[in-house]
Amino acid sequence: MNGGLDRLVARAQLGEAEAMDQLLGLLRGPLSRQARRLGVRKASVEDVVQETLIDIARGLHSYRRTGSFLSWSYTTGARRAYRQMQADQAAVVTDRLEAWLADGDDPLTEAQQLLLEQDVHLRCAMAVAHDLTPALRRAYLLGELLRVSDAVGAEALEITRAAFRQRVARARRVVNECVAEALAGRGERGTASPLGDELDRLVDLGNLHRVHQRQASAAGALRAVQIAAPTLCDPA
Repeated sequence: MNGGLDRLVARAQLGEAEAMDQLLGLLRGPLSRQARRLGVRKASVEDVVQETLIDIARGLHSYRRTGSFLSWSYTTGARRAYRQMQADQAAVVTDRLEAWLADGDDPLTEAQQLLLEQDVHLRCAMAVAHDLTPALRRAYLLGELLRVSDAVGAEALEITRAAFRQRVARARRVVNECVAEALAGRGERGTASPLGDELDRLVDLGNLHRVHQRQASAAGALRAVQIAAPTLCDPA
């Protein structure tokens, strides 16, 4: 199977249109299952798969056969899936804002919009602290907020890189669901909390490292999380 796939990849890289069509056809099913496992909405799965196949076709020349082609394809699919999940979350906010506009005679005021954004921000922090297991929480803080690499996150948590990515994806789904409930009016409205400040500190720290192109070490990343967000790390 792998040998046949490798030969198909080689032919596609040489420009054989038939081989490319066969290759992309073989990938469609696995990529669709991956998108669903990662938490992409059912309505968005086909779009994610199609965009991933386009990415693979365009970038196939960069595949050097130093590792599994399927793993390379799954990495491409994961990037597309995460982008779509972020877009879907933004769409939830937009839909809620539009609903507010449609429900009243007056347009949404700046104060109302600010209040909504604060509610979403706080609900995200509350979800991290109280709706995630300790293992998922640590992965989310490192991978989603501090934005360390898979290698650093995996070393920090003493798990494989694949397991780290899976934990971050599961944690993101939980947080997104909690935020969506808050936007739909089903979640509890929060009050001022240090959790939101801790969340912001981690995001700012991750942004600072990226601006200066610094790569955190596993020990440094854990220390940063524990110092910048002690309550999120270990909520009471």
